[in-house]
Amino acid sequence: MIVSRILEVDRVGFELEDVRDITSNLFSKKFICRQNRLPIMSSCPFCNHKGFPVEKVTVIIHSKEDVWPISDEKYYYCPQPTCRVVYYTKTGKAIKKDMMKSRVTFKENEDPRPLCYCKMVTEEDVIKAIEKGAKTFDEVVEATGIGGGGFCTYTNPQGRCCSRNYVPFIENKLKEFSKQSKSSIMDGPGGI
Repeated sequence: MIVSRILEVDRVGFELEDVRDITSNLFSKKFICRQNRLPIMSSCPFCNHKGFPVEKVTVIIHSKEDVWPISDEKYYYCPQPTCRVVYYTKTGKAIKKDMMKSRVTFKENEDPRPLCYCKMVTEEDVIKAIEKGAKTFDEVVEATGIGGGGFCTYTNPQGRCCSRNYVPFIENKLKEFSKQSKSSIMDGPGGI
């Protein structure tokens, strides 16, 4: 069955958007969690950047045991890359980067920088796939296995789908490499 746009919610809470052929292989589907639409609800008391809620189980999985949340307070994730706080509460409790067991993509300055936590794919893996010849989003997905793991609430410190991070990263890297290739052709021997 061919459709130009389909929105289907499966039993684990994922939406499949922009599917050309729902019977084709998984690499043609972009998995987007419904959690991507969580409202921004609170500002980080340390950097004032807007954060979003995360489930307590996510905080427990990614933070060191001695800082696990014991109270019933709601925790939020601070997406500001320069802020050392990863999780915080409205009352000012904070779990900082050095209190984490997991690497947090936007808080990391050094490799490896995780992109897909379920499949353990990093920015470096995507770049290598492109360097080895992947020229489309689907080819990068096929080469790396990125996406569609389905356990982002637990594996990703943000507590939501990694696709909001890896889709733009892959698309930007493909554009960069395409421009570099065109530039080297034009500048090389016999170029324009």
